[in-house]
Amino acid sequence: MEKVSHLAASVTSTPTQNSSEPFFPSLKQSNSNLLYSSTLWGTRFRLAAVILLGLQTFRRLQSHMSAVERTTQNDLSIISTHCARVSPIPASQFQQRQTKLAETLYDLGAVAYIAEPGPNAQYYSNISLSDWRVSERPFLVVITPEVVHASMSSGKPEVEAKVTIVTPRFEAGRASLLHVPTPATQADVVFAEWAEDGDPYEGVADTIIAPLHSTPYRPTQVLADEGARFFVVIGIATAVSKLDYQVTTHLLK
Repeated sequence: MEKVSHLAASVTSTPTQNSSEPFFPSLKQSNSNLLYSSTLWGTRFRLAAVILLGLQTFRRLQSHMSAVERTTQNDLSIISTHCARVSPIPASQFQQRQTKLAETLYDLGAVAYIAEPGPNAQYYSNISLSDWRVSERPFLVVITPEVVHASMSSGKPEVEAKVTIVTPRFEAGRASLLHVPTPATQADVVFAEWAEDGDPYEGVADTIIAPLHSTPYRPTQVLADEGARFFVVIGIATAVSKLDYQVTTHLLK
C-alpha cells in the first residue's frame, strides 16, 4: 500500500508540458528559416527575370532604332538626288516679283513693305530663316516703290523697287554677304545700320520713309508683313505715326 502511494506521489510531482508551448521547439524555428529562405530566393528570381526582360527589350529597341536610322539615311539619299535637276530661282524672277510688289504698293498708296526673314522675305528678296535667324535685334527687309518716270501713254508712271536691308551695326558685315537680287545690281541694295543703343524703327521712319513722304502719289500707309512679330509691328507703327502713316498687315494676297 505504501508503494502504491509513493508511486502516485511521484507521478503527481512530475512536471507536465505547457499546452501553449510546442512540443518540438526546434521544428518551429526550422520552418521559419525555411520560409525566409524561400521568400528571399523568390525575390531574387523575380529581380533577375525583370533585369533579363529589360535587357531583351533594350536590345530589341536598339535593333529597331538602327533599322529606322538606316531607312532614314536611304530615304534622305533618295531625296538629295530627287531635286538635282531643279535649277535655282533666277535673279530675274526675284526682280519681277519686286517690281510687281512696288507697283502694288503704288496702287495701294503704301510707302513701303517691311518684312522679317521668313517665307515672304525669301519670296521677294531671297532671305530666309536659314540665311538669318531672327532675334531680339530686328533685321528688316524694306521694299519701297520709286517712280522712274511718267508714262505718256497710260498716264501711270513707271515704278521700280528699291530694296533696303535694316541691320544691327555689328552684324553689317555678315548682312552684306547676303545675295539679294534687285532690278538693277547687287550694289543697289542699301544697308541701313542701326547702333546697339539706337532705335531701328526710328531709323526706318527717318531715313527710308520720310524722304518718300512728299512723293506725287501721296502714300498714307506702311505695309508690314503678316509674319512679322508683334513687337516689330508695334515698333514700326509707333515710329511712322509721327508721319501720319498707318500700319496694316493684310493688304497683299
